[in-house]
Amino acid sequence: MLNTISWQQYFTTVLLLTLAWYGYVLLRYYRDKIMGRFQTKADPSSWVSSAPVLGAVKQDNPRLDPEELSFGNSQPDDISDSTLLCGPTDELLAETQSLVEAFRDTPDKTGFLSLLGVLLAKYEPYEDEIDLKVIRPLAKQLPFPIEEHEWPKF
Repeated sequence: MLNTISWQQYFTTVLLLTLAWYGYVLLRYYRDKIMGRFQTKADPSSWVSSAPVLGAVKQDNPRLDPEELSFGNSQPDDISDSTLLCGPTDELLAETQSLVEAFRDTPDKTGFLSLLGVLLAKYEPYEDEIDLKVIRPLAKQLPFPIEEHEWPKF
């Protein structure tokens, strides 16, 4: 019996059944949206409101002459061309300094290194901008030495 069905008939049947299934799903679950597409739209001219949206335009005061305007005395600020903004390296350096101060009287080397690793994990997104060599001179203030291979890395 299967020998009498051609491949073309098989694919046509599968295609029609698939289309029927998706048609049923669309009509069953999306009927409101589909019918909304075929309904007539409102007249676009009814969208225009007669009330102004932004209000009336104010005219400039013609009595003021720009030449007569007076301004207060200017005062210099503390910003110069050499002033640099604080970046992630400066923040890391300040936080490492406070960590070193906390461990200055404590000989807990493993605790310090683990907290330093947690601190460095906070600055991982900035690893391209930060050079970890800036925090190494702070280790001289600690009561224990830190070897080169013990320093945490990003």
